[in-house]
This record gives sequence, structure tokens and C-alpha cells, in this order.
Amino acid sequence: MKQLLKQTDVSAIYDPDKDLVLHVDSSKDGLGADLLQDGHPLEFVSRSAERNWAQIEKEALAVLFGLERFDQYTYGRPVIVENDHEPLETTLKKTLSQAPKRLQDILMKMFRYNVTFRYVKGSELVIEDTFSHVHV
Repeated sequence: MKQLLKQTDVSAIYDPDKDLVLHVDSSKDGLGADLLQDGHPLEFVSRSAERNWAQIEKEALAVLFGLERFDQYTYGRPVIVENDHEPLETTLKKTLSQAPKRLQDILMKMFRYNVTFRYVKGSELVIEDTFSHVHV
């Protein structure tokens, strides 16, 4: 993590002309999100997660949490969401009626955003993984 922070030692300044990437992750105890442009962080955020939810529901909630928390950046423009939970990518491609009720509620709220979901390996989400465990 120290090496990663050296590469991005200061937060970037938002540029409306550059692509937005939202990294999100969840653990059994927390949610973490990181908004980036050109690989540099704009903001980080985390919070505790709901108890007794399925992991896929927490991962979807982490996406919604990140989108809503960074709404001033994410609303009205394309956002690439990267997450390490591969089943979520498949679920997001299904019709709304095929999802469980709790996921339907989350997905309905996500419809207001222009999201492209991309699965990435967990080793590429170091910052989000850390924040999802410590709930800063």
C-alpha cells in the first residue's frame, strides 16, 4: 500500500473532460469507495455495512453508496465502476425482474446513473479493500 500511495501521493483535481472510475469494495463489516481520474484519487469514503446481507447485496450496495456519495461527480455523466465481485457483473446484466427484492431496490436507485461495470481482480483494489475493512 505504501508504494501505491507514493504513486498517487496527492489527490487529483476533478476534470470534467476526463473519464471517471469508481472503485468499490465491501467486506463483512464495511463498504469502501474511491473515485479516480487518470489513476489518481479524487476522494475516498467508507462506512459500516449492513449485517446479515448476502455478499452480492453488499457489493451492489457499495456501488450505490459510491455513486450517491460522489453524486456531484457521477450524476449525468458516464462512470466506469470497477469491483472484484464477479457474480455482480452477471447480475447487473440481467433484467430487473430476475434479481432478488433487495437487489431490485438497489438496482432501481442505480438507474439514474450511467454506469459501465467492469470486473477487476481484488489485488487491484487495494485502497477500497482497506477502507471497507476499517470504515474511516
